[in-house]
Amino acid sequence: MVFDMSRLEGVFVAMITPFIGNIVNRDSIARIVEYYKLKGLNGALVCGSTGEAHLMRIEDIKETIKTTVEFSSEGFKIIAGVLRSDTDTAIEIAKYAEDVGVNAVLALTPYYYTFSEEEIVSHYSKLRDKLGIQLFLYNAPKFTGNNVPPRLIVKMLAEDIIDGIKDTVWDFSHFAQIVAENGSLGKEKSLFIGTTQIFFPSLIVGASGGILASANYLPELCMEVYNSFKRGDLKKARERNKLLLKASAAVEGKLGIRGIKAAMDIRGLPAGSPREPFKPLNEDQYKYVRRVLESVGIKY
Repeated sequence: MVFDMSRLEGVFVAMITPFIGNIVNRDSIARIVEYYKLKGLNGALVCGSTGEAHLMRIEDIKETIKTTVEFSSEGFKIIAGVLRSDTDTAIEIAKYAEDVGVNAVLALTPYYYTFSEEEIVSHYSKLRDKLGIQLFLYNAPKFTGNNVPPRLIVKMLAEDIIDGIKDTVWDFSHFAQIVAENGSLGKEKSLFIGTTQIFFPSLIVGASGGILASANYLPELCMEVYNSFKRGDLKKARERNKLLLKASAAVEGKLGIRGIKAAMDIRGLPAGSPREPFKPLNEDQYKYVRRVLESVGIKY
């Protein structure tokens, strides 16, 4: 089997899933994806944590992935999230995503139970054997309670079990060690950071880019940080990053997915309500999000 090993890089949005009640809104996906493309984002992760995939039925996940691919374009890459612990279901979702045309699969490490390193490697090895597209490891200890050590991640990268990572951690040294050790192997892998708060320093140590929830409602700032860095304009990158950090901490840090969807709604994007048991923001919280956006110069 021939794998597409072209390196993904840039700013990817950890995309929300728009619902009307319990129904995934196809028209809203089309509008939101077009907005992401107009803002210059490089692609989207669909059905990840920000996409509320843990609250979705398998058939809804498949429909969301398929719809997002339909409204993407050649230059706008799609990564499908696979957030199920059991290997068989993870393979089912991953194979479906491959069949409908995603560019890569991002599989969350198995969670809830305590799994050995051997079991984690086996999980990804079985996914790798079934896929003809790139496979990324999603390390998110905040959600799983299991922080995969850099040593094990680098081992799987070196052995081509995985083709990249999304490291959603607060410990910058964790990601920096992965980048450094992978670099010593001479491997061109897609090493994405998933935490807005350490996005800019991650670029400095060699990240491929970011897969960021903040890009849902602040795509301009995310792209300005990334593009300024790539141009070598570190002064502007720092200035824009300061605003990005302020807004991200206030919206995502305090209100989570509910805050993200409210921010998008304020900007005129059809994000819909979060899925139950989440509840929409109250009036005071909604006004708070509006003030945050205004404080970083966002115009609706």
